[in-house]
Amino acid sequence: MIPQFTLSPLEAQTKGEVKRLRLSGSIPVSIQHKGMETQHYQQKTAPLQEFIRLHGDGVLLELITMPDERRQNVIVKAIQRDMLSLKITQVTFQLVRLEDTLKTHVPITFVGAPAQIYLHEAMVIHQLERLDVECSQIDLPEQILVDVSQLVPGGVLRVSDIPENARYKIVTSQDTVLASLTRMRGAGTAEAAEVVATPETA
Repeated sequence: MIPQFTLSPLEAQTKGEVKRLRLSGSIPVSIQHKGMETQHYQQKTAPLQEFIRLHGDGVLLELITMPDERRQNVIVKAIQRDMLSLKITQVTFQLVRLEDTLKTHVPITFVGAPAQIYLHEAMVIHQLERLDVECSQIDLPEQILVDVSQLVPGGVLRVSDIPENARYKIVTSQDTVLASLTRMRGAGTAEAAEVVATPETA
């Protein structure tokens, strides 16, 4: 089921009113699409911020806009944050129509484990958290599984190693490293089996 949010008409018109809106626990949001006039609404900050924290900004959403209760599928196009608190202050959504080709990113889920992990001899280093893809809205995957069980010490897994999928096209550079297996200095200890994630900055 596609996550839903209900948006109310934007009441704030001036900078002062927008500031008071944010202090009251809501933020301005807008919906855009090529050739369409931008739509302006407001939404409670906390649930939207928590959703983006948990799921990222590449998930397909359904927005119900009041007062006409119109339903529109969107993805997050842009997020503005306060420079000090990093709290979300405004969100821009991109309207997604059935005929549109989505260009977004999808989280990676690493599965499997090389034998050296169980022998406490090595650890897997995750280099990437998500992949850029192109697809239709009905084919947008929630995640892309990447099997690291065949990695050997000193080896790397690249985007080019992911099998092709007819539902979507991965547009992240094929040479990009996804994960590597590094032999532990303290091989033979239980701590060496820990899987360490070092994501790149998006």
